Amino acid sequence: MHPPWWLLAALAAALAPPSADAWTPKLAPAASAKSTFGPSSSTRLFSTPDPAPSSGDPNSVYRTFINQCSVQSFMFLLKTTRDPYSIRWLDNFTMPAIRPGGRDHQPQPVTAPEAQGGAALDDPEASLMDQNVASELLRYHGLGAMNTTAFPTWDAYFGELLKRRDETLVIETWDPRCPEFDVDISPASLCSRILSIREQICREFAEDLDKISRMGAQIYAQYWDEVRTERERRQAAREAAAAPEEGGGGDPGEGGGKARSPGAGGEAGRQERVQAGFARQSLIFLEWDPNFGEDSRPSPLRTGNFDLLVLLVTQEAVNRLLARGVEGDNPEEERESTEFLRDFYYGRVVSHFTGQQRYRRADDFLEELMLSPPRVKDTGRGAYVLVDPLNIAELLLITRDAVAAEWAQIAREAPQEHVEIRRLQLDRMMGK
Repeated sequence: MHPPWWLLAALAAALAPPSADAWTPKLAPAASAKSTFGPSSSTRLFSTPDPAPSSGDPNSVYRTFINQCSVQSFMFLLKTTRDPYSIRWLDNFTMPAIRPGGRDHQPQPVTAPEAQGGAALDDPEASLMDQNVASELLRYHGLGAMNTTAFPTWDAYFGELLKRRDETLVIETWDPRCPEFDVDISPASLCSRILSIREQICREFAEDLDKISRMGAQIYAQYWDEVRTERERRQAAREAAAAPEEGGGGDPGEGGGKARSPGAGGEAGRQERVQAGFARQSLIFLEWDPNFGEDSRPSPLRTGNFDLLVLLVTQEAVNRLLARGVEGDNPEEERESTEFLRDFYYGRVVSHFTGQQRYRRADDFLEELMLSPPRVKDTGRGAYVLVDPLNIAELLLITRDAVAAEWAQIAREAPQEHVEIRRLQLDRMMGK
């Protein structure tokens, strides 16, 4: 009796040598991809080299910052769905310029978390392999995380992403029940999802920037409210120190006469409370109430993005004010005031604007500027000019309000800017 034909066909297929297309290397993203699509020709939008940021859009820093918030928010969503492999692939593609450990970005291997084995916990490279830390960009709260050398303009990031081939990552594990599994990476799908997040963040930024553009007058008014409150407090303390103690009288040598209560006048007068610059703005509008509906649901990193947006707007206002010069009553005052702001800003670039930052650093910068004492500068020609930091802070807030209003309009136009990228992404997904 001969075996059935289907059994012979199965044995022949099993004994046949594997073809080149069926073999899939392991682990490394660059080598573990099975190419499934490649653009046949250069696209119309990205067929020529992108211009340098300095020669094109003056607001490229702002548009690139929106990319950073979009990528970070998308990584956060991937983390909630427990997909560290897509996060690692996207991190290797993005090459963030955060320089963890003081080194340039290096591509990290894509592998299962349990493949770490007995790696030392104090090894910085081993910590990057943790499922919860698939990218240091997830932990980063600061400006300038995007790699402007690899992606000089904001749309260059999506253009290069659409040029990438689809990949299938074969992940090896130490679990005998599941020794390996596949993870499909579709750059066109990633591009579509990041663009959707980018549009949502732009809608939020349009509203946030409208609020920031009205904060300048509020901050300046709150500063004078604090000054008035401090004056009233000090005046009350002086009057309490000068008033005679209740029930006093008799010979001063016997404890009568005017007596000062403990803590009033004298030593207390030399230990004045440090004056605050202004009250911090309430961020209650960032909260979301589920009763308002799903349409108002915020993006994943709403509060952090708003804090960085205020910081970036403040930095841009400083740069513009330095570029045109601080206004003054005469050229000497303008020059000295501009030099003062430049020295004040450069002395705080690292602590307030560069790298990982704390929250509310923009408010800290403005408060320190407002509380700086006035200075008298010698012009070198026998004349003196007064540099008033409070006046500089007022001009800075006015400039910041104007920048915020300008950037709010850019955020509203983001869907129109995405049209061409959406077309290319759709063509890629359709296989054209």
